[in-house]
Amino acid sequence: MPDAPNSPHRDELSDLRACFSACLDTSSYGTLVCGQDGTVLAANSRLCELFTLDRDAIIGRPAPDVLSRIGRSFADTGAFSARLNAARAEATASGSVDGRTGAQSLESWLDDALPLKSGKSQVISITCAAIRRDGQVLGDVWSFEDAGEVSRDDALLHTLGEASATAYVITRVSDATILYANEEMGRLLGCPPSELIGGQSYPFYDNPDDRTVYINRLMQEGRIRNHEVKMRRRDGATFWSLLSMNKLDLAGETVAIGSLYDITARRHAEEKQQAALRELRETQAMLVTSEKMAALGNLVAGIAHEINTPVGAMLSTHDTLMRAFARLKPQLRADRPETEPLVRTIQDCNEVIQCGANRVAAIVRRLRSFARLDEAELQEANLEEGLDDTLALLHHQLKHGIEIERDYGSIPPIRCYPGRLNQVFLNLLVNARQAIEGTGKITVRTRKLDGRVSVQIIDSGCGIPPDHIPRLFDPGFTTKGVGVGTGLGLSICFQIIQEHKGEIRVESKVDTGTTFEVLVPEAPG
Repeated sequence: MPDAPNSPHRDELSDLRACFSACLDTSSYGTLVCGQDGTVLAANSRLCELFTLDRDAIIGRPAPDVLSRIGRSFADTGAFSARLNAARAEATASGSVDGRTGAQSLESWLDDALPLKSGKSQVISITCAAIRRDGQVLGDVWSFEDAGEVSRDDALLHTLGEASATAYVITRVSDATILYANEEMGRLLGCPPSELIGGQSYPFYDNPDDRTVYINRLMQEGRIRNHEVKMRRRDGATFWSLLSMNKLDLAGETVAIGSLYDITARRHAEEKQQAALRELRETQAMLVTSEKMAALGNLVAGIAHEINTPVGAMLSTHDTLMRAFARLKPQLRADRPETEPLVRTIQDCNEVIQCGANRVAAIVRRLRSFARLDEAELQEANLEEGLDDTLALLHHQLKHGIEIERDYGSIPPIRCYPGRLNQVFLNLLVNARQAIEGTGKITVRTRKLDGRVSVQIIDSGCGIPPDHIPRLFDPGFTTKGVGVGTGLGLSICFQIIQEHKGEIRVESKVDTGTTFEVLVPEAPG
């Protein structure tokens, strides 16, 4: 029995229908509800707006007539009818159909779009859902999504992405799955974008851990800009790229939108520039050293000339005085016995004068031997003699609190540039002295090793931190502070040993000491 016109049940039903109608009108989808008898039961305002329909005029009309009228709004009515038939068939079989469900590429999304005749909009999603009760189909609900503006923007973005010289990629943060890659990304990684999509981004990092580092930073900061990272192509070749990333929350998932720009050529150019700069600094250092050694040679020559003349005169006069005193001494002892203490004093003074004069002459000789600036050609030299000359030159620095141990292995003479090797020994000994605070010990050891001679300078100083050792021979590197070290000493030593086709090694332990070993072939090729 039907409800009375004013029954509470009919009022409740009216309220439900009003609520349902209000819900439909808030939807951004055009919605059409059809009954079991094939008539239109409801339509929302968005549907009428999309297809210029009068809601009152279509309610109660046959659904095929209304859908046919909607179809006339599309540029291709045949494609629209085919879409409707496919949607209704699937809805009847499974309960619903969505023309945009599942993972589809941007291209297929646009290919599925049905343009309106006006050209101003595109309907890219048609959804049909069957209304069921107890397994029986009571009707269906049609939804039309107007995403024309979105699809035009997406098409524009897609076009820009494919035309860009920058490689773009979109990856899912949770599992590193690649969701989109443009043609430039495919070219950069050495495989078509279609093969990239669905795969993972980890293999394309030269160090797979880099991806985790950058994603963690992206999640913390929201974006990263212009990080130089080494990437790997599918064929295994590596290249340098400039990486930028933005984080975006999309459909309940977090994705990373990344761009790569190939900077391999720039990196190579920078490396060449750095190599040229290092070579320039090394050449400059060698020139400065050559100037210093030339100045030292002139100084030594001047010292030798200025000191040897008075020393020679002193020694000559002293020899004459000693011979005259030797003839006078017997007569004094015989005639004047009381002069015996005076005779002994004169003898002692003569011995001091003789010792001092000989020492001055020896110092000048060692200076000339150390510099050896007149020896520009390879020649045979005894490195142990060069070490003795260098130690004598540094005697004033080493005599206070430093024990010097000479552990010589009677190495044979070798063909070398003696002055330049003496410069190496001087630098290493000065560094050893500076590494010792207060008292300590420096050992100078020589050995012959399979066609090479080894010179070790071992100190008991503060040692060298492990992270400094790889940079010791770089031009400009110093730990002595501003105004103290130039950072050129060990670099010059390295260059000199290379000229001799030799090798220089270093072993060090903090708070224990350091060993520098110079290995030079007996006859450099």
